[in-house]
Amino acid sequence: MHGLAQVPANNVIQMPQSPGDNVSLLVSELSAQSFREMTFRVIIPPEAIFNFVYNYFSLDQFRAARIEGREGRDGRGFDSGQVLCTKWRAWAMSGRYTNDSEPSPKQRQHTMRVVLDPPGTFALTVDDVPLALEDGVDWEFDPEGKVGFMTECGPVSVADLEVQAR
Repeated sequence: MHGLAQVPANNVIQMPQSPGDNVSLLVSELSAQSFREMTFRVIIPPEAIFNFVYNYFSLDQFRAARIEGREGRDGRGFDSGQVLCTKWRAWAMSGRYTNDSEPSPKQRQHTMRVVLDPPGTFALTVDDVPLALEDGVDWEFDPEGKVGFMTECGPVSVADLEVQAR
């Protein structure tokens, strides 16, 4: 879709940086409702950012769950949480994870599980912990949107990707 995303094997996605562009985005051809479940490992180097895109409609309209490789002053991820894009490269945080569910920015690998079954369901776990947003924030999952992977500020990789389709 954008950047240097590469698929060297059926279950591996590498998202290196290109000179002058630190964003790679790869999305599915089918909508989220076509899938039952996805599991994968994500490798996030220090200072890198990974986004699991769960409602992609266009480069100017998507939602994602961000996992940080940058550590903020409070020890949490610098900007971990839900990302909302309303214009390409104009994405912003629309909700933070709860303290108990936020993945550690010091950890370089995470195992993610995305459950999309029964239809309309959207549940994310990272390292066997359900991701939860702070009070008052909803994932606003739309099963018509596509799913994908996006990286910012570092060469992120997705490995051991398993997808169960409907």
